[in-house]
Amino acid sequence: SPSYINDDYDDFMSMVVFAYDTYGNLKPNQTLRITGDYIASTPEYVTTNNNGYATSLIRYDGGIPAVVSSSLINVQGIGSATPYGNEGSQTGDFTTSVKYDIFTNTKFNLEIKASPKSFNVDSDGITKVVIVGQVFWKNRPLSNSVELKWIKGKSLYDIFSSNEESIINTDDYGYFILSDEIFEANASTPGIWFVKIDVSDEESVISYLESIGEVLSNSDITISGDIVYWNELYDNIHYSKEVALPPSHFLKNIQKDSSYISTPNFVYDHYSSSAVTTYDATPNMDIPAWVPIRRFDQYQAGLLGSTPFIIDTYENIHPDSRE
Repeated sequence: SPSYINDDYDDFMSMVVFAYDTYGNLKPNQTLRITGDYIASTPEYVTTNNNGYATSLIRYDGGIPAVVSSSLINVQGIGSATPYGNEGSQTGDFTTSVKYDIFTNTKFNLEIKASPKSFNVDSDGITKVVIVGQVFWKNRPLSNSVELKWIKGKSLYDIFSSNEESIINTDDYGYFILSDEIFEANASTPGIWFVKIDVSDEESVISYLESIGEVLSNSDITISGDIVYWNELYDNIHYSKEVALPPSHFLKNIQKDSSYISTPNFVYDHYSSSAVTTYDATPNMDIPAWVPIRRFDQYQAGLLGSTPFIIDTYENIHPDSRE
């Protein structure tokens, strides 16, 4: 269990043996040998316990990568008169084979892991997309600068067929960030966007790994990459079409930080830096008297009269929000 193993030296299977006598009773002290062309069993010789039970740990012992997709585990009985045979073992004439599968496990020790800072952004054409990532070797940051290439596209087909590559170098800890290179598309092309990032110079990576004592086998993959995607949401405000200068007149809120406003706007001349039309703070709203309102907001709304620090119309006072 399980009935398969990966072609590396860390994976294992557990071989379980039950021995029975001719009457169907569990039989102790029976010795068997477990072997195979592509495996090593620990222990190789097992003897059933008082419950007729024995187990062995089986690891892959063939070449990497594996040249076959399945093989057999051979279970051979060992009688008491045979070396390694337990006293009382009567399995000398027993033999069987169990099939198992071998899965090829390509060595992706070099990895690039990248992700956008936000998966959902507005397609305004001016905001920058931020992508961060790091290069790893054997699940640890690669402590060396690596040259990477990246391509942006609207589809997976685009990023794999385009030749418009850009280059970025990681720092000495394999870390990199794309922060000024990618702008969100404009409102005409919302939806999913992709960036492909992979190793630009494989030979330089190999040279560095060998310089720090790594022994690379034929199965070690020294190229790597990652695909990053994000969703740009349609924004009906075309920021990219705005003019650089504001119009000659615009509206501005004169009563900053006020929750209730009686005269919300006044017109301001941008070029002369002066108000074109002003309005007095006169009540133009009918708020029920029981609604709690900050005393400052009541004054801003003109409910208390127009003289600072003096209440002219007590009938208009509302309870303070802290009362």
